[in-house]
Amino acid sequence: MQGDYVALHVRVRNRPIREFHDKKGRVFVEGRPGSEYDLEVRNATGRRVMVVLSVDGISVNTGKQASLDDVDGQWIDPYEMKRCTGITDGGEVSTFTFAKRKVRNAGVIGCAVVVEPGLGPREVLTLYYDDARGLGKRGVDVRTSRVRPLGNPFPASGCTPPKGWQA
Repeated sequence: MQGDYVALHVRVRNRPIREFHDKKGRVFVEGRPGSEYDLEVRNATGRRVMVVLSVDGISVNTGKQASLDDVDGQWIDPYEMKRCTGITDGGEVSTFTFAKRKVRNAGVIGCAVVVEPGLGPREVLTLYYDDARGLGKRGVDVRTSRVRPLGNPFPASGCTPPKGWQA
Protein backbone atom coordinates (compact mmCIF):
# COMPACT_ATOMS: atom_id res chain seq x y z
CA MET A 1 0.00 0.00 0.00
CA GLN A 2 1.50 3.28 -1.10
CA GLY A 3 0.85 6.51 0.77
CA ASP A 4 2.26 9.99 0.23
CA TYR A 5 5.07 9.48 2.74
CA VAL A 6 5.59 5.73 3.08
CA ALA A 7 4.81 2.39 1.48
CA LEU A 8 3.51 -0.36 3.78
CA HIS A 9 3.66 -4.02 2.76
CA VAL A 10 2.71 -7.25 4.50
CA ARG A 11 5.21 -10.03 3.83
CA VAL A 12 4.86 -13.78 4.23
CA ARG A 13 7.94 -15.98 3.78
CA ASN A 14 10.01 -12.91 2.88
CA ARG A 15 7.74 -11.88 -0.01
CA PRO A 16 5.09 -9.15 -0.19
CA ILE A 17 1.61 -10.61 -0.43
CA ARG A 18 -1.01 -9.46 -2.90
CA GLU A 19 -3.29 -6.57 -2.04
CA PHE A 20 -6.94 -6.31 -2.98
CA HIS A 21 -9.18 -3.23 -3.11
CA ASP A 22 -12.88 -3.27 -2.32
CA LYS A 23 -15.46 -0.96 -3.88
CA LYS A 24 -14.96 1.54 -1.06
CA GLY A 25 -11.24 1.84 -1.82
CA ARG A 26 -10.10 -0.04 1.27
CA VAL A 27 -7.01 -2.24 0.94
CA PHE A 28 -7.10 -5.89 2.03
CA VAL A 29 -4.67 -8.80 2.12
CA GLU A 30 -5.55 -12.45 2.54
CA GLY A 31 -4.33 -13.51 5.96
CA ARG A 32 -4.49 -17.23 6.51
CA PRO A 33 -5.15 -17.86 10.21
CA GLY A 34 -2.02 -18.97 12.04
CA SER A 35 0.39 -17.80 9.31
CA GLU A 36 3.31 -15.66 10.43
CA TYR A 37 4.07 -12.40 8.65
CA ASP A 38 6.14 -9.25 8.95
CA LEU A 39 5.66 -5.64 7.95
CA GLU A 40 7.89 -3.61 5.67
CA VAL A 41 7.76 0.18 5.73
CA ARG A 42 9.66 2.19 3.13
CA ASN A 43 10.15 5.95 3.42
CA ALA A 44 9.23 7.45 0.04
CA THR A 45 10.44 10.97 0.89
CA GLY A 46 13.68 12.87 1.08
CA ARG A 47 13.19 13.61 4.78
CA ARG A 48 13.21 11.56 7.94
CA VAL A 49 9.81 10.33 9.13
CA MET A 50 8.61 8.53 12.23
CA VAL A 51 6.18 5.65 11.84
CA VAL A 52 3.93 4.28 14.55
CA LEU A 53 2.69 0.79 13.64
CA SER A 54 -0.27 -1.05 15.11
CA VAL A 55 -1.55 -4.57 14.55
CA ASP A 56 -4.99 -5.65 15.77
CA GLY A 57 -5.21 -2.39 17.73
CA ILE A 58 -1.93 -2.99 19.60
CA SER A 59 1.12 -0.72 19.25
CA VAL A 60 4.05 -2.77 17.94
CA ASN A 61 6.47 -0.65 20.01
CA THR A 62 4.79 -0.84 23.41
CA GLY A 63 2.50 -3.89 23.33
CA LYS A 64 -0.30 -1.66 24.63
CA GLN A 65 -3.47 -0.38 22.99
CA ALA A 66 -2.45 1.83 20.06
CA SER A 67 -3.22 5.53 19.95
CA LEU A 68 -2.56 8.29 17.43
CA ASP A 69 -1.09 10.20 20.36
CA ASP A 70 1.61 7.49 20.65
CA VAL A 71 5.00 9.12 20.19
CA ASP A 72 6.90 5.86 20.57
CA GLY A 73 7.57 5.14 16.92
CA GLN A 74 10.53 4.32 14.75
CA TRP A 75 12.42 6.91 12.72
CA ILE A 76 13.16 5.99 9.12
CA ASP A 77 15.78 7.88 7.15
CA PRO A 78 15.03 9.23 3.65
CA TYR A 79 14.30 6.46 1.13
CA GLU A 80 15.21 3.78 3.69
CA MET A 81 13.23 0.67 4.63
CA LYS A 82 12.52 -0.93 8.01
CA ARG A 83 11.12 -4.37 8.63
CA CYS A 84 9.09 -5.17 11.74
CA THR A 85 8.66 -8.83 12.70
CA GLY A 86 6.47 -8.56 15.79
CA ILE A 87 5.11 -6.70 18.78
CA THR A 88 7.58 -5.62 21.45
CA ASP A 89 6.26 -6.02 24.98
CA GLY A 90 8.63 -5.60 27.90
CA GLY A 91 11.72 -6.32 25.79
CA GLU A 92 10.30 -9.51 24.24
CA VAL A 93 9.10 -9.67 20.64
CA SER A 94 5.95 -11.64 19.77
CA THR A 95 5.90 -12.71 16.12
CA PHE A 96 3.05 -11.36 14.01
CA THR A 97 0.50 -14.10 13.30
CA PHE A 98 -2.76 -13.61 11.45
CA ALA A 99 -5.49 -13.83 14.10
CA LYS A 100 -7.24 -17.19 14.37
CA ARG A 101 -10.29 -15.96 16.22
CA LYS A 102 -12.39 -12.86 16.23
CA VAL A 103 -11.15 -10.50 18.90
CA ARG A 104 -11.70 -6.79 19.20
CA ASN A 105 -9.79 -4.89 16.49
CA ALA A 106 -8.50 -8.11 14.89
CA GLY A 107 -7.87 -7.80 11.18
CA VAL A 108 -6.47 -4.28 10.94
CA ILE A 109 -2.92 -2.99 10.49
CA GLY A 110 -2.20 0.71 10.91
CA CYS A 111 0.72 2.98 10.11
CA ALA A 112 0.72 6.58 11.33
CA VAL A 113 3.40 8.81 9.80
CA VAL A 114 4.79 11.74 11.78
CA VAL A 115 7.03 14.29 10.08
CA GLU A 116 7.52 16.73 12.95
CA PRO A 117 7.36 15.55 16.57
CA GLY A 118 4.47 17.08 18.48
CA LEU A 119 2.39 17.91 15.40
CA GLY A 120 0.51 14.62 15.13
CA PRO A 121 0.40 12.27 12.15
CA ARG A 122 0.51 13.60 8.61
CA GLU A 123 -0.79 10.37 7.16
CA VAL A 124 -2.50 7.24 8.46
CA LEU A 125 -2.47 4.09 6.32
CA THR A 126 -4.98 1.36 7.16
CA LEU A 127 -4.73 -2.13 5.74
CA TYR A 128 -7.21 -4.89 6.58
CA TYR A 129 -6.72 -8.62 6.59
CA ASP A 130 -9.08 -11.57 6.62
CA ASP A 131 -9.14 -15.13 5.35
CA ALA A 132 -10.46 -15.86 1.84
CA ARG A 133 -13.97 -16.59 3.13
CA GLY A 134 -14.11 -13.35 5.13
CA LEU A 135 -12.83 -11.36 2.17
CA GLY A 136 -15.52 -12.95 0.02
CA LYS A 137 -18.17 -11.72 2.46
CA ARG A 138 -16.75 -8.23 1.99
CA GLY A 139 -17.09 -8.52 -1.78
CA VAL A 140 -13.41 -9.33 -2.44
CA ASP A 141 -12.89 -12.60 -4.31
CA VAL A 142 -9.23 -13.58 -4.04
CA ARG A 143 -9.62 -16.31 -6.68
CA THR A 144 -10.85 -14.05 -9.48
CA SER A 145 -9.69 -10.57 -8.47
CA ARG A 146 -7.09 -9.24 -10.80
CA VAL A 147 -4.61 -6.51 -10.17
CA ARG A 148 -5.40 -3.68 -12.54
CA PRO A 149 -2.54 -3.07 -14.93
CA LEU A 150 -0.80 0.24 -14.44
CA GLY A 151 -1.19 2.86 -17.15
CA ASN A 152 1.63 3.42 -19.62
CA PRO A 153 2.90 7.01 -19.42
CA PHE A 154 4.28 6.73 -22.97
CA PRO A 155 1.75 4.64 -24.89
CA ALA A 156 3.01 5.68 -28.29
CA SER A 157 6.46 4.20 -27.80
CA GLY A 158 8.36 3.89 -31.01
CA CYS A 159 6.69 6.95 -32.55
CA THR A 160 8.76 9.47 -34.45
CA PRO A 161 9.65 12.64 -32.58
CA PRO A 162 7.92 15.88 -33.61
CA LYS A 163 9.54 18.15 -36.19
CA GLY A 164 12.34 20.22 -34.69
CA TRP A 165 12.93 17.83 -31.80
CA GLN A 166 16.61 17.63 -30.91
CA ALA A 167 17.72 14.30 -29.51
